[in-house]
Amino acid sequence: MPAFYWSPMQDPWVALKHRGPAAQQEKSTSPTDLYYLLSLEFVGDLEKEKERLQNILATGKDKVEKPRQKMLVKVEEEVPELDRFDELVNEIQDRQKFLAEMKALGQGKFYQGIILTEISQVSSLCILMFLGLNITVPVRQL
Repeated sequence: MPAFYWSPMQDPWVALKHRGPAAQQEKSTSPTDLYYLLSLEFVGDLEKEKERLQNILATGKDKVEKPRQKMLVKVEEEVPELDRFDELVNEIQDRQKFLAEMKALGQGKFYQGIILTEISQVSSLCILMFLGLNITVPVRQL
């Protein structure tokens, strides 16, 4: 027998043809099929495909890569901290704007007593803070 004897079953095309249609449909990892796959023109990441085929030859099965979850990095924006006094002044201004809007809509009489009471409460907190007494009283948000 010559040293370079060629058998029809060594050719991947002939091997796939002789195996029949049922064997061609199943996904196989035989060396013949791998040779056939490598002989085709591959479009994609060739290095990943080579690594995948090496894993198939080494272990006999395709390694399924689990999708990696991206780590979400929370970027906290530095919000300039308002002084408590500035917060109270902003609350007073918000209530004054709200009262002006309600007067423009004809609802000023209903809200005037409520808003003026809240403004006086916030004003007294501002005075207490100015005097150095740190008292926190919850104020109703509109």
